[in-house]
Amino acid sequence: MACLAFVLLFVFLHFSGEERAKWHTSPDYVSDGNLYLGDEKGSIEYNSFVMEEENFETNLILPEKAVGADKVRLLFTHDGRGKKAPIALPHSREKEQPVTLWFPDSGKWRMDIEINGSVHSSVVLPVKEK
Repeated sequence: MACLAFVLLFVFLHFSGEERAKWHTSPDYVSDGNLYLGDEKGSIEYNSFVMEEENFETNLILPEKAVGADKVRLLFTHDGRGKKAPIALPHSREKEQPVTLWFPDSGKWRMDIEINGSVHSSVVLPVKEK
């Protein structure tokens, strides 16, 4: 019985830690002189701070599976405060796509890249208060 309790505790701690890891700001990298947040599965150009309630014009680097896909959407979740409406992206033959983002609140936001109904990658970015 003690072993079962230990296993259940370990599973709970593992998954609760995994959930918190989803809210660490994504790693950054530099490509062609531009700063990006994310990785090869999906990233956004991040050459300036993202401010709440202001348009943020950027370039999105999509996963390979998104090129030519029928339906690509960006889903947004705020750490602790819910979601905002998704953005449907136009059909694209390019990995890089311009996009305008807008966030109603400051804090950390997770942007999931959904391709044909399945999430393929996520980028967590900080949004600064006005």
